[in-house]
Amino acid sequence: MSKTWDDIIKPVITLSVICLVVSAALAFTNSVTAPVIAANAAKAADAARIELLPAADAFTKVEYTGDGVVEVYKANNGTGYVITGSSKGYGGDVQVMVAFNKDSKIENVKVLDNSETPGLGKKIEEPSFYTQYNGKEAKELVLGTDLAAITGATISSNAATDAVNYAVVAYNAVAKGVVQKELTPEELAASILPEGSTVTLSDKTADGVSAIYESDAGMVLVAEAPGYEGEPVVAYVAVGADGTIIGLHVDASTQTKGLGTKVAKEDYTSQFIGQTDAAGVEVIAGATFSSDALCQAVDQAMAAYNTVKGA
Repeated sequence: MSKTWDDIIKPVITLSVICLVVSAALAFTNSVTAPVIAANAAKAADAARIELLPAADAFTKVEYTGDGVVEVYKANNGTGYVITGSSKGYGGDVQVMVAFNKDSKIENVKVLDNSETPGLGKKIEEPSFYTQYNGKEAKELVLGTDLAAITGATISSNAATDAVNYAVVAYNAVAKGVVQKELTPEELAASILPEGSTVTLSDKTADGVSAIYESDAGMVLVAEAPGYEGEPVVAYVAVGADGTIIGLHVDASTQTKGLGTKVAKEDYTSQFIGQTDAAGVEVIAGATFSSDALCQAVDQAMAAYNTVKGA
């Protein structure tokens, strides 16, 4: 009996007591150090934001729910906001911290750690690229128009710009109360026609389109085609009196964020303006299904237009 106590029971009890004492000590240490660690982390994060917005003193987190936005912080002294946007790049998500000053301009940006290709896509982390955003108004920026892409790294350049644009949308919402309004189909149709145009839903029908809107300025036809994983890409195609495309609105919200969704960007849709079909339109690298779907939808709309006009 004594041997059992010495060899088995006593060691177990001793180890149990030691574990309880160590656990209690660790819990006590954590309760003391956790607030300090959290405070130091918050201070370091504030320092990173102040680096981008030097006029700020400290920051308070702002609750915001929106596509492509990681976090939103407001400067306590009212000098601006620092917002982190995110979009899919070549090697994964690309996150960009964007500082907006009190004049509603981009003060500075910082491209955070990412998995883009070393020596190529990684160049988005270099000042020669990211300083192009500095001083820009808080409105959607278009690669190739407002700033230049990195040669050979279009996907990474687009991802960084999309991340900044997500931050722009968040800034306008939290700082100015400007929320992007969801337009009705009629409003969407009118938005791609000359300013002041009004449209009416036509009773005309044609294969390949779901709706036709008529206006003195032209005709708008709505078509869709299956994109990535069969999800639809919807195109509102405005056609002028001369039979060429004068406006295009694309709903690619079902496609891969930051990649397939690029077919809805103005720098891509502008290729269709002045054309009578989708011939010659370039495919977005890495978004072949989405690009092909948009081209198919546009061709369907143009075929329907010719059918209706010839009837």
